[in-house]
Amino acid sequence: MAFNPDSLNAAQDILMGLKAKAAEAEKRGDAYTFELMHELCKVVSPIVNKAHARLLREEQADLNRRRQELKAKSRDTAPSKREG
Repeated sequence: MAFNPDSLNAAQDILMGLKAKAAEAEKRGDAYTFELMHELCKVVSPIVNKAHARLLREEQADLNRRRQELKAKSRDTAPSKREG
């Protein structure tokens, strides 16, 4: 399953929308809707946090892979110290 920044942005947008609706409900004094949005935020927030952490891990893994490839390439193209 491929994960990308667009997926994280979509998840963050959902969370921000829930928080905005909670704030609106609080201003109106609508305790039921406020509580509902609060409960939904408690579910969505950890999902967003995990998605963000996953994206950071995947970016670091990609950076590590590219570093290894560059090291291998430079090893293959560097003249040997024994040849001379």
